[in-house]
Amino acid sequence: MFRGQTPMFRGQTPMFRGQTPMFRGQTPMFRGQTPMFRGQTPMFRGQTPMVRGQTPMVRGQTPMVRGQTPMVRGQTPMVRGQTPMVRGQTPMVRGQTPMVRGQTPMVRGQTPMVRGQTPMVRGQTPMVRGQTPMVRGQTPMVRGQTPMVRGQTPMVRGQTPMVRGQTPMVWGQTPMVWGQTPMVRGQTPMVTFVQASFGD
Repeated sequence: MFRGQTPMFRGQTPMFRGQTPMFRGQTPMFRGQTPMFRGQTPMFRGQTPMVRGQTPMVRGQTPMVRGQTPMVRGQTPMVRGQTPMVRGQTPMVRGQTPMVRGQTPMVRGQTPMVRGQTPMVRGQTPMVRGQTPMVRGQTPMVRGQTPMVRGQTPMVRGQTPMVRGQTPMVWGQTPMVWGQTPMVRGQTPMVTFVQASFGD
């Protein structure tokens, strides 16, 4: 033992060849904690000792910075290339995807964005449960706009929204002109120009 070392207590594993002896000011090992092996980096100042159930850091991880919250049980350790948590961030919830800068936190029942989706703009309403996420090329909803009905095709510029019982237009139909009355329930949709001129 060196000066300042604490004597071993019950449950502590003795040091093996190649281990660095404890220096003055280091906390003694907790029961069940694996001692450091040759080549391991010793704990830095400001790091919290590992808690039961916490996964050790993987090669390539950045050590925790002063002020970071220690990992909670069930939290997945950071993978190489991930940005470490910054001071003030809430630890990730189990199973939740880490948020990207500028995204609003996901609500329960909300579908995560798929590749090619545009992030929500300020003033947009968060997605409602059961609403399909936007696909690449769709225009994001604007504030005050009614969400699309399930299975309804997005409206084309200038078209009047369909009424209940209205038959959708078929290929070859001319869109409604200004001043036309919307179709009534049970009314047959307009036929093509060729059929109207020459018959069947």
